[in-house]
Amino acid sequence: MNMITSIITALAFVLTGWGSGIATSTQPDPEPQKYAIVFAIGEYPETTGWGTISSGNDVPLIVSALTRQGFKEENITVVRDSEATKAGIKQAFDSHILGKINAGDVVFVHFSSHGQQVMDNNSDEIDGYDEAVIPYDAHLSFEEGVYEGEQHLRDDELGEIFGSIRGKLGPNGNLLALIDACHSGTGTRGLAKARGTQQKMAPAGFEPEIKTASRGSARGQMSFMEASNKEEENWAPMVTISGASADELNYETRDAQGNGVGSLSYAFSKVMANASSSMSYRELFDRIKLEMQQRVPQQTPQIEGTVDQELFGGAFVESQPYFLPDYWEDGHTAFLKAGTLQGLHDSTRVAMFNLSDQDLANADTLAKGYIVDASLTESYVVLDESIDESTRQDLKVVITGQNYASLKVDVKLDLDLDAQSVAQIREQIAASGAANIVDKNPGLLVTNKAISRSGAIEIFTAHDQSLATVDLTSTSAAELEKTADSIIETIKKKARTDFLRSLEMEDNRRDVNVQIIPLKGQITRGQFKLEREMDIAEFRDEMGNIVFEEGQVFRLRIVNNGYRDAYFTILDFTPDGKLSLVVPNGNSSLQPADYFIQGGEAIDLEQLFIMQAPYGSEMFKVIATKQPLDLRPVIEPLRGAVANRAAGTNNPFQRLMEDAASSTRAGTLSMGSSSANISTITFNVRPSDQ
Repeated sequence: MNMITSIITALAFVLTGWGSGIATSTQPDPEPQKYAIVFAIGEYPETTGWGTISSGNDVPLIVSALTRQGFKEENITVVRDSEATKAGIKQAFDSHILGKINAGDVVFVHFSSHGQQVMDNNSDEIDGYDEAVIPYDAHLSFEEGVYEGEQHLRDDELGEIFGSIRGKLGPNGNLLALIDACHSGTGTRGLAKARGTQQKMAPAGFEPEIKTASRGSARGQMSFMEASNKEEENWAPMVTISGASADELNYETRDAQGNGVGSLSYAFSKVMANASSSMSYRELFDRIKLEMQQRVPQQTPQIEGTVDQELFGGAFVESQPYFLPDYWEDGHTAFLKAGTLQGLHDSTRVAMFNLSDQDLANADTLAKGYIVDASLTESYVVLDESIDESTRQDLKVVITGQNYASLKVDVKLDLDLDAQSVAQIREQIAASGAANIVDKNPGLLVTNKAISRSGAIEIFTAHDQSLATVDLTSTSAAELEKTADSIIETIKKKARTDFLRSLEMEDNRRDVNVQIIPLKGQITRGQFKLEREMDIAEFRDEMGNIVFEEGQVFRLRIVNNGYRDAYFTILDFTPDGKLSLVVPNGNSSLQPADYFIQGGEAIDLEQLFIMQAPYGSEMFKVIATKQPLDLRPVIEPLRGAVANRAAGTNNPFQRLMEDAASSTRAGTLSMGSSSANISTITFNVRPSDQ
């Protein structure tokens, strides 16, 4: 769906023990042990043909998430690069998992590696190809009689290993596997690293045997459970989560420090760092999908297995809304085993309270300070005033003001122009403050090479999406200045989109979300004749994803599960990397103050909408605030520009957004974490089958 199109004015608002028994033993059941094995393969030998990926950077992410979940360090095995040959992988499973686990234990398996599709060797695949993770000694290309995929770790083989683990864990055990690899191609411009290849492990001219899919199955779905997919009576339940479907790229993303990391690894770690109690695998996956949609919206993560059980079979540690100092360097400085994954960025404001304090609004603040040297999983608190050694025990750190980093975008210039012209464009972009000019790992590529139209410059995202085309008719100083201005405006728009896409806030007092209500009916001469509302469950695929065909008509229902009144804004992040306003927008006479909902109320928007191209993963984001919020001059600056903003607004979110719109300075953007509540819903749009 591009800019969502209103097709008709419709209906206005609508409202919306214990059982008896005898204990068989006086001894409590032993706590299950938790074991993990993490395979990180990124530095492949040059002779294999595989490129280097950032798998090693995933290790601290995963290990940190596991240790916070009660996995003991001695029970976490990391197998890296040359250790992770096919034989080494199997040996590691035998020694560190199968050789240690007992019935009722919990096992976590993680792969960060390349992936590839390989010709099916036992006729059990719908599309004629097995999926495989790529060990250190596996080759990229098929060479008859030399290498035919012998060192690939096929899904069938991995499924047999998983089956052995499940059998030993027994029905009370639990197995979770994450596969951060892909089985499709790399982007044509090679800006973002993809963990896999378009090239199949098959001889030239190989024609796969295509089988008819059974109802509910999908050719694009990958399966790493295979032989373990059957539900044996005495086997442990299992869940597998993969970073992308078999026909998609699995891109890397970047952490807060700019390092390449696996998109699934990052999403899993962030969700686990902020997890709630009694989380099921389905809820875990839903949160992972939201996080990945914000970073790699073109991917469709996959889940299979017993998804409605509690995470780790209930042996789960809930994250707390506070942080405990690990140690004190002195009275001013404390070290935390928490960082940007938990929302602790440089300059984030914090306060110290007694650990026993529950009602923080009325509790004594023992000290105030801010965060420095924040990494993904570690940071330091620097206090405004020193705390005596005698009072440092039993203190907790609470975020009081969230900070957001500079909105600069990393930009690479790849221009076939004379050196003086390139220098002028480079200097003007750098002077704007909107971008960091880089040579590696850019967020945007500005190029006039191999594009669709001569005499033009095109701007691409790292995932090969074209955001804008700028005409360059000459290399005069005036024309180059005009061209640079257009490039800068696209860079700023990209920064605003990325910032809003990743923004997270929680205010349970105004817990507002949006529901998509599909409608059945007929469109005739621009009029929609409604037959009935449809259940959203009719539009969920086997992965639980919401999937709509182009042309599907729907309405939006706004629900306030909080107890305070709120004003709401709805943003639409489309599959082509664009951002638009659903409400309020420039096509309506309604103003921001008109989009209001009382606590506990449910209302329907008057407009009806229709699903449209572009196809792919799309996201609605609802921002609920105490005061009306007008993002029109931020998202559509040419229509009213920031200069027209209301003077002296007391809406902190409005001030933050207006500062973000300029995107002309470094530093940080700071505001209270409860200034707004943000909720998200994702769905997929695909072409109509008709």
